[in-house]
Amino acid sequence: MQRIFAEYLQIFFFYDIFAYNMALINPFKHLEHKVYNRTFMRNASADIEYAEVSLSANAGAISKFLQDNFNTGLNSLNNNQFEAIKVSANERQLSYNFSKTHASVIIGARDYESFASSMQPCIGKLTQFLNVVGTPKVTKVTLRKQNVWEISSENARNSYKAATWYIFADEKIREVAKVKIPDGQDNFKLSREATVGLGDGALVVDFQVEQIDERKLMFTLDLKAFATNVDFTNILETSSILNNAIYAAFHDLVTADIIKLMEKMQ
Repeated sequence: MQRIFAEYLQIFFFYDIFAYNMALINPFKHLEHKVYNRTFMRNASADIEYAEVSLSANAGAISKFLQDNFNTGLNSLNNNQFEAIKVSANERQLSYNFSKTHASVIIGARDYESFASSMQPCIGKLTQFLNVVGTPKVTKVTLRKQNVWEISSENARNSYKAATWYIFADEKIREVAKVKIPDGQDNFKLSREATVGLGDGALVVDFQVEQIDERKLMFTLDLKAFATNVDFTNILETSSILNNAIYAAFHDLVTADIIKLMEKMQ
């Protein structure tokens, strides 16, 4: 089966993909989304960037928005200058940030079940905020998911090659296993970065493997998909396409063994 990343991923640099007047596209094979028993995702976030607006000029409307959606008001916030507003959920891994140019949300793995049930309602609140402040233009929508594998071993340095091959199917990522760590060198950190074009947007893949100490390795796979030229009314649809690209890319990058673990883990 031909793999998307065999064509697109490049080590240490990006392809510059110029796409004028193109729609957002997903080049990956369509996959039916599945809610796994457990994943290796550390957190998921969404960010909407827009032309600068004045928060203080919309204080009354913003206060009502916060009260209606989070049962809090501007008077309970420490930032009286309206430079930025942060709302966190008690006892939950969930927080929102609203500023003059960005509205974002981040959800920890413990409170994330699926994109449809966990993230899209939050993105809906972000779009409500944009409507409240009357932002004239959405310049960028970004969706990001960070996955982490922590590996313990008697000798982490001697284990990172086998662990890399066990976790990752993509050959470009597997090339880090060929890097010889000099004897006597302190804890190492290796990385690879690449992009895949999505028409009016891109998927950025950031991979890192780090030796934390003699017995511990940490593998990080950060997948960030963004779209530009987004119409206000298409934010939810755009975020869904970005999520589809991230979901398919993840399945293209990891091995079948990892997917089986996700299916079995309780």
